[in-house]
Amino acid sequence: MFQSLDALANYSAAIFEQRNSNQVSLFGEAGDDLPEPRLSPTEDWLPNERLAEENLAIGFYLSGHPLDDYAVQLKRRKDTLTLLELQEKAEREGGALARVGVIVSAVQDRKSGRGTRYFRMNASDPTGQLSGMVLFPEDFERTRAVLDETAEVVMLIEGRLNEGQYDPMARSLAPLESVISAGVSAGLNVMIDEVEAVPMIQSVLERFRDDGSIKSKGPIKITALDVPLPDAPQDVEIHIGAAWPVSPQIKGALKSLPGVVLVEDA
Repeated sequence: MFQSLDALANYSAAIFEQRNSNQVSLFGEAGDDLPEPRLSPTEDWLPNERLAEENLAIGFYLSGHPLDDYAVQLKRRKDTLTLLELQEKAEREGGALARVGVIVSAVQDRKSGRGTRYFRMNASDPTGQLSGMVLFPEDFERTRAVLDETAEVVMLIEGRLNEGQYDPMARSLAPLESVISAGVSAGLNVMIDEVEAVPMIQSVLERFRDDGSIKSKGPIKITALDVPLPDAPQDVEIHIGAAWPVSPQIKGALKSLPGVVLVEDA
């Protein structure tokens, strides 16, 4: 429907115009003789695309959060908490400092009364959201460059209590992809129970191939489980090359495809 909005809007406008022209069709009500527009055939949105469109339309994420696919990798880092965990720890201990994987938005450049440049921004993860958080970076221009490149970052946040109220302040940030890239495997094993899933898998990977923010690349192995193929054993391994982008986001996109049973690190 999104891809067909122009045709749908034109159809609606044509019916409205006919009905307001006081002209009655020989075949019934005004507009009934207009051919209905056909929806454009197109691939479904990937999970990250769907989330982006949700946020653009209504201002928040509805079906999930862009960092859902990174939860496991972030959890493996002992110095990383979620926004909710940081707040609970700060309130329990009177303050806390931790790294948190977040999506930043509504970034504004500000200047203090002393002329120090800083940022004010919103940040969210799957467990919560912070509005108007302040960041005084040591290197303003370097931080600005990171924020211009990506909204997905790992942020060092100090969870403070100000007169008993939770008042977090950001200390620094780094691109999420660079922080977790060391923990990303060299490839992915994708298990399917429908051979029709193979071209869809390749289509998803090709859509991510031009994403310069994904640095990790590796082989993708597809295993067809109990798929009847002529002159083949029950399980068939399909190798589609060794230079595909690999990230938790891609892993999550592949999991959403029909016919995909399991996606695991190689």
